[in-house]
Amino acid sequence: LFSKERKPSQGFLTEKPDQQGLVEGKASEIRFSESLNKLVLQGNVTLYDHDEEASFASEKADLFFNQKDELEMIIAYGNVKLTQPKRSSISDRVDFDYIKEIVTLTGNATLKEVDQLEISSSIIRMHMDEDKGMVESGQSTPVRMKTKIDVQ
Repeated sequence: LFSKERKPSQGFLTEKPDQQGLVEGKASEIRFSESLNKLVLQGNVTLYDHDEEASFASEKADLFFNQKDELEMIIAYGNVKLTQPKRSSISDRVDFDYIKEIVTLTGNATLKEVDQLEISSSIIRMHMDEDKGMVESGQSTPVRMKTKIDVQ
């Protein structure tokens, strides 16, 4: 079990100030590479980002830190499930980039937004903040999408 502070998004506060910027997780095995400033979690990995209200479940995850020991990137591998209040996804890999605020789902990716749409593709990119609404696929990558349409 570990908990680590990350650099919070500018101007973004969680409902619980004592948890601002906090990422918690557990795994069967946790290793730290000081030379790479990287934390490696393996086996039954679960992570929770309090700011983004994002839960991860995967087989392996690499967490990368900058020189100030702030979390910049999480890359999760193997049957990755990512859940936020308004959306959920499954894929082979997820890159959670805190610098660009972009989430990239790779390999057998499916994204579901609550009561709105479902997208399947080999690559899906989306904004970290669910309310920003950006979702895109890779260039020349086939996409299958279902959406709910209200008819009045």
